[in-house]
This record gives sequence, C-alpha cells and structure tokens, in this order.
Amino acid sequence: MQCDTTSWHLRDCKVVLVTSPVEVVHQSCVFDRLCLDHLEFLFFCLMQAKAKEREKELNRQFAEKERQLQENQMIVARKLGEAEHRVSTLQSGLSAFSFTDKVLSYIM
Repeated sequence: MQCDTTSWHLRDCKVVLVTSPVEVVHQSCVFDRLCLDHLEFLFFCLMQAKAKEREKELNRQFAEKERQLQENQMIVARKLGEAEHRVSTLQSGLSAFSFTDKVLSYIM
C-alpha cells in the first residue's frame, strides 16, 4: 500500500440531506467509516515512516559497531605482530647466549 495522502480528500465527502432519517443515518455512517479509513491509512503511513527511521538508525549503529570491530582487529593484529617480534628477539638472544655458553665451556 502506497502512502499517498493526496488521494484522500475527506472534504469531498459531502452528506446530502434527504428527507428520510434512515438515509441520513446511513450517509452519516458511511462518512464516519470513510473518516476512520482515512485515519487508519494515516496511522499506517506514520508507522511506515517510523519503521524506516528505525531501520536507518539500526543500520547506522551496525556500521559504527562494524567500524569499531575492524579497529579492534587491527589493534590486536598489531599487538600480535609486536609479541611475535619480541619472541623471535628473545629466541635469538637465547640462542646466542646458549652458543656463547657452549663456546666458553669448550674453551675452559
């Protein structure tokens, strides 16, 4: 259903006075039903607009969370790289120390 309020003109709904009170009541009921239909249509349009606004807000929040996640992943990757570098440096130092220790024990 398309929300086009310009197609609904309640002012065009005129109650024609007739001599029979039953016809007047019937026309009044029809007019009331048209008014209710129009209000329901406007409410539907309002709900659709709010749903679209909410969807946009949720998409914005999702994009922000995704950006934060990517930043955190980059930080973790950088720290992992630093830790791997430290480990390799420590292993190199340990190997050099071990080699020096073996050389000294061989010389003595």
